[in-house]
Amino acid sequence: MFPQQFVLFSGMYMLLSFFIVVPPHEVRQAGFSTEYLFASYLGNEMRDFVGYHMRRNSLNMLIHSLLPLGFYFSAVLCTDYFYKHLTETAVYYWVVYVCASVLVALYGLLRFVRHSVRNHAYHTLAISLAHQATGSTSVSSSSLSVGNVSGSSSSFNNGARSSRDRGTGRGRGNSGSSSGRTWTVVANSINAEMLSERDKFTSGPHNCRVYCTRNWLIQTAIYSTHMVHKSDIHLVLVGKQQLQFVTDTPYGEEEWVQVEVHSINRTIAPFQLRLRAQEYHELRERLSAPVVNARNIVLSQSISERFVAAFKSCVSENEPFRSFSTAGSVCGTMVEQCIGLKGPHNCRVYCTRNWLIQTAIYSIHMVHKSDIHLVLVGKQQLQFVTDTPYGEEEWVQVEVHSINRTIAPFQLRLRAQEYHELRERLSAPVVNARNIVLSQSISERFVAAFKSCVSENEPFRSFSTAGSVCGTMVEQCIGCSVSLADVKLIKACEARGCGECFCRPLWCVVCLSKWFCARQDQNQPHKWLEGSAPCPTCRAKFCIADVSYIQHPVPSPDADHHDPLTEPGEDQSQDEEEEENSVKEKAS
Repeated sequence: MFPQQFVLFSGMYMLLSFFIVVPPHEVRQAGFSTEYLFASYLGNEMRDFVGYHMRRNSLNMLIHSLLPLGFYFSAVLCTDYFYKHLTETAVYYWVVYVCASVLVALYGLLRFVRHSVRNHAYHTLAISLAHQATGSTSVSSSSLSVGNVSGSSSSFNNGARSSRDRGTGRGRGNSGSSSGRTWTVVANSINAEMLSERDKFTSGPHNCRVYCTRNWLIQTAIYSTHMVHKSDIHLVLVGKQQLQFVTDTPYGEEEWVQVEVHSINRTIAPFQLRLRAQEYHELRERLSAPVVNARNIVLSQSISERFVAAFKSCVSENEPFRSFSTAGSVCGTMVEQCIGLKGPHNCRVYCTRNWLIQTAIYSIHMVHKSDIHLVLVGKQQLQFVTDTPYGEEEWVQVEVHSINRTIAPFQLRLRAQEYHELRERLSAPVVNARNIVLSQSISERFVAAFKSCVSENEPFRSFSTAGSVCGTMVEQCIGCSVSLADVKLIKACEARGCGECFCRPLWCVVCLSKWFCARQDQNQPHKWLEGSAPCPTCRAKFCIADVSYIQHPVPSPDADHHDPLTEPGEDQSQDEEEEENSVKEKAS
């Protein structure tokens, strides 16, 4: 039998270990947690999300592996059990315990050292991101596309031919540029998304959280962190659990769902998510990924779905709307339905909210969008096509596969531009086993041409009181909140009727080019460079000749944490007063 002193000490140590491994909310609020005590080592989670969780996983492994050995040494120092009450039979068991504790501590120490050397290059998360950067077969346009695309107005007008001659391409399926990518490039893109996106999906307790950004699905656990690209995954419903009388829900019960996430990249191991049913429905809306429900698990409706059913029931009780003819009799009401359709009349492709449909001469195929993945089969370059202004046209052959084995695969043949548009509507995984390199979309080529034209304009310079050129204070772009505002509108043309813009630099060249592109006639892309658009801030008319790069941009001290869209502070109000005074002086 153990003495009472040793039993009391063991209970206190176990409680302390529980607070270290799984600290409750009150303990974390008091500052007794790994994240708070080692904040200087872990760093800022939002500024370096990937690095923070790499260090957190390694540190948790080290600290928790030392707890068994720490119990032995603490018991030796704080109790008299090992001096007065230790029997010969118990010595054998304590020797085994100490040896096992030493092995566990050595394993945690070696794991910590291995994951920390060479900037965490051997961390399991770094290896996973490296596989996704260079070994993925998806060709979806994502934040992994890090290469700067250079071009000019002539290359944009020449279209796909210039893109092929330069050997450029976008997407992770581009074998020409994927070799130069490392896991740090992927980590930087994830850090940028976590910092810039404010409406990202977040769920779960602090020790096992789930995040869903624009391109990534992330799960952070105590000893591991999983990050997979949204376009590469499909979900498998594993099970559900009904919890009765949960205090924080008004319905008296709560439903939890277990979901397994699988990636088409075979090097990425599956992992499980445990979410509330309401959070699962919200995550499904953000993912648009196929869901396998082999066990026929029936989930309760979400709050929004129950509201829609109640709304429809209430509307059905209202007086219906009727149209009347000129003779006074009730007649039908013409309604329209907006769906996307591509292809010739004898082989059309339709994409509705939930279905992908192909109508051919002798067959028709219909598959649910959440059940499919695409396989790039090939592409074909047609020269001198009469109905395109670029002198050539690229066609893509795509094979559609369903997770339902009773649905036979079928092929789609689309123009490259139509394929990019379809990809935006589907958000389905794409397998590019043959490493087919597709030309850039029209909007991507326009951004490259826009940047090339702006680089030929006279740059904007700021001058000091002594008359010498000095740096220009700039903030983060209010469009993407990632890049610095590097362009300014200065009237340089005379014949196009452009106005004067007195706004300070607020936009980067990429966001401004996308704004400019969206204000042009979409049916005449060859005239986009000759067009004009209103300033996003003051609505003054400008053309490409009025856009100038800032020669010496200097990030403002509060550029990292200042949000131009929030209520302005004292510094911003002073800048606005100075700007208003300058406008009044120029107007007078």
